[in-house]
Amino acid sequence: MWSKEIYKTYEDLPNSCGFLDEGWVEKEYKRIENIEEEMGVLEERYFLLGQEVEKGNTVVDFGGSLGLAYFCFQGKKLKYHIIETPHVCDWGKRLIPQIKFHTTLPKIKVDILYCRTALQYVKDWESTLKGFLDLKPKCIIFEHLSAGNIDSFIGLQHWKGRKVPYWFLNMERIKEIFNSSYDIHLEEKAENVSTPYPPSYNIKCTQNLILKVKENEK
Repeated sequence: MWSKEIYKTYEDLPNSCGFLDEGWVEKEYKRIENIEEEMGVLEERYFLLGQEVEKGNTVVDFGGSLGLAYFCFQGKKLKYHIIETPHVCDWGKRLIPQIKFHTTLPKIKVDILYCRTALQYVKDWESTLKGFLDLKPKCIIFEHLSAGNIDSFIGLQHWKGRKVPYWFLNMERIKEIFNSSYDIHLEEKAENVSTPYPPSYNIKCTQNLILKVKENEK
């Protein structure tokens, strides 16, 4: 559920808006403890990543929580890095030593950068994308991007009594940032979205996007 108001910058947001409650982290860890029961759902959820990842790859998962995606591909012996909030990183470092947790993008050589339903919650999304570029990953996978043929704006998502800032993004601007170094390998509809915004701000569905480094950039 969404509020009807439209905001252009974080500075315009009302003081009453909040941020995601991190109490879900404990529930996420319980899912990992019962990972065998979760595998069917998770393999479907992380299908796009599974198509691209190869044995021994270094993966940076932006907003990857405690690493449910990692556990889908344990047999591939991945070097797995997750970028998360300090609270999530504290949990991860304490309980899941096989994954490296960071609060900022690490300066490492990356095969795949994976971002699923996370960019929408970043205050400065353009700077974040330029940070992805600096890592020079061979492949970038975005899943469930809230993006389309619209001007970028912030809506307020209702979540457990909070109103959480949530970006709806201009897809062409995202492509423009990567255009000089990456080719579009896949662009497809992910799932339908129902919002209260006027047609010029309504994306109707989220998008999946896979980018691969151009031959002359390898």
